[in-house]
Amino acid sequence: MIGGDVIRSLNPPALELAREVRYKLLNGINVVQPYEQRISRRDGSEAIVMMTTTVIKDEGKPVVFQNISRDVTREKKLAENLRLYAQQITRTQEDERKRIARELHDDSIQSMIILSRHIDELISTQPKRSKMSRSLEDLRTEVDKIISQVRRFTQDLRPPTLDYLGLLPALRELITQFEHQALLKPI
Repeated sequence: MIGGDVIRSLNPPALELAREVRYKLLNGINVVQPYEQRISRRDGSEAIVMMTTTVIKDEGKPVVFQNISRDVTREKKLAENLRLYAQQITRTQEDERKRIARELHDDSIQSMIILSRHIDELISTQPKRSKMSRSLEDLRTEVDKIISQVRRFTQDLRPPTLDYLGLLPALRELITQFEHQALLKPI
């Protein structure tokens, strides 16, 4: 493009931006520079350049526009690829968190509930206030605590409201839960 006519390499939106920059420079309006511009290469492919434009004057009158540009096409594509890659990683992590939470809920918690019910059956066969009955009740209490902890863990891992209601309602619910827990804890 050195020494060439920049206008020929601009598509309609890029040409409009160039006209806007030209107007501002000629009228003394500040232009944030460098600015991003999309141009067509000789082979027809699109390039993204960071461009700085200045007005060259002779005796106070504008004579020509000087454009200095840096091709950032590769950097932009790399940044976009990195953004897409980060999205895929985040999606994969969320899917894995969802899978683990579902398995903890569907398998582990259900197994512990069954264990708790078996303990209840054993308690019912023991004489009241016997040492074995008290031990089984203590065991059932511990199993119920573990169930509560695993439930809380699965909700922290992947709040169900996130899937049912979306991000904002899930965040509101988490904030409410956090505030409630903060009020219950002694300072």
